[in-house]
Amino acid sequence: METAKPLPINPVGFWRRLGANLLDGIIIGVPLILLTWLITGGLEDNLVSNLISTLYSLLLPVFWYGYTVGKKIVGVRIVKVDGSPVGIARCCFA
Repeated sequence: METAKPLPINPVGFWRRLGANLLDGIIIGVPLILLTWLITGGLEDNLVSNLISTLYSLLLPVFWYGYTVGKKIVGVRIVKVDGSPVGIARCCFA
């Protein structure tokens, strides 16, 4: 009986990771700032927007197979060293 071979892992460089983070900041951060401004009337440090941003960064890769919106556009995926998907504990504590 044959076992499935893991997908090849090709680590990406600094610039693609930076591009993915910048895209996440534009696509998620800008609307979040505008929504916060509309709701609270100010742009001061807001617990709700910080919580949403943190949950987006930690939970979306777990539930969306290693992608955030920016990572999906750039083609970067978060996986373990063996190529398996990351779990919530790995995203939060490693």
